[in-house]
Amino acid sequence: MAEDNWRHRTPMMTCDTCMYFVVKTGDLGRCRRHAPHSSGGGWPAMFKFDWCGDHKLDADRLAERNKAAQADVAATVQRAARDLPRTSVDRGRGGDIVTTRGRKR
Repeated sequence: MAEDNWRHRTPMMTCDTCMYFVVKTGDLGRCRRHAPHSSGGGWPAMFKFDWCGDHKLDADRLAERNKAAQADVAATVQRAARDLPRTSVDRGRGGDIVTTRGRKR
């Protein structure tokens, strides 16, 4: 079996992070790497999760993607912290320390 020439490609090397990709609607966009084809009807249509060998990383798009991922992680951590059981310590009768557990709503 032939060796995979694209084994070095990372998941970040997609049209979504390429400087030649122009988003049109949702996940669909146009690749502006090469001149449009006169017989093919213009710039090739691509999905943002597609990839090719001409990928050139766009630092601004990568930073945007990382910022969004960090925001997702922060929101997940906040939700998890909110749902953790809460422990409180009170003085009971006679000065004994009483620990109670419950969920804060």
